[in-house]
Amino acid sequence: MSVQITLHDNDLKKTLSSELLKQYPYAVSKSLNRVAIHAQNDLRQHEATDLTTTNKWLERNTRVDFAKKQNLQAEVGLLDRVYFAERLVQGGDKTPTTTEYLWVPVGVPTNARGAIRKSLKPKALINNPKYFIKEINGTMGAWKKDKRNNSISLAYVLKQVNHYNDAPYLDVENIIENSAKQHNFEEIMQQELLKALR
Repeated sequence: MSVQITLHDNDLKKTLSSELLKQYPYAVSKSLNRVAIHAQNDLRQHEATDLTTTNKWLERNTRVDFAKKQNLQAEVGLLDRVYFAERLVQGGDKTPTTTEYLWVPVGVPTNARGAIRKSLKPKALINNPKYFIKEINGTMGAWKKDKRNNSISLAYVLKQVNHYNDAPYLDVENIIENSAKQHNFEEIMQQELLKALR
């Protein structure tokens, strides 16, 4: 999964002097690559904060295909060998692999993409001493301890299912588009044209 960053520049090129036109392909390629690197960093940041991973393998495989003077187009995204990237980006139907069923959280606050916050996932709560997962009085769920009054409260119910539709974890296209907008291309372009003329 990747996103291409290109420049529609017909109108811009009409305003440039002959000297600037000579340096134009070089300046554009440098500018596109700077924006692409920003987008790569932003995507890696989302991978680190939005996903539960045990290493930086996914971040290392988030690459940039750099623009060149002969090809004014940069591409940012996950390498094809990241076989689960499509599921991360598009979501999909999840089925159990080692057990007969899955335990799915019910009534948990989610983000705009419908995904559960990383810190509230069952895997995270197992390692959080303030919570425990157990069936109590017929209710399987994540329970929160309150040491002040020596009580427990239900954080959320865990429902037993054979499969469920997994919401997308990474909105790659939106992350990269927002990054490209945030890092002003026109300003970067002006900087690179001035450098090229020195």
